Amino acid sequence: MLKHTKPYVRDIQITTIIGERSHFINILYFIVTLLLMLLGILHICITPKIHKSMTQESIWFVSGGLVLISNATINLALFYDRMELNSLYYFCQVNNVLTFIFSVFLVRVLPRLQTKLFKLLMVLETALGFIYVHIG
Repeated sequence: MLKHTKPYVRDIQITTIIGERSHFINILYFIVTLLLMLLGILHICITPKIHKSMTQESIWFVSGGLVLISNATINLALFYDRMELNSLYYFCQVNNVLTFIFSVFLVRVLPRLQTKLFKLLMVLETALGFIYVHIG
């Protein structure tokens, strides 16, 4: 004789909590990625105000903004591609870790508000990128 089993209320609550947490992580990951992209765009836009002519320094300054935009684009691709553990995930995580390490050195050399913000966003993006694939 088959016995009808009902899911326990506790099991439903845990599933709901994990689902809510996963949704929060998805939104936070997306927002942090967009903030990094915005920081990169802002970085490029203020170049003419900081550097009055095209010099080596101005080109390097613009390249910093392009790095932020590229990093954010790779993370957005992961956000929309969300397969399990594929090559895009590994590429994205290696990119995030290397960019985070760069941000640590950058804050040591230039301890300004914007570099500290960059470091904070990279910590969040690296952690959330890892959690996003494993929880979601």
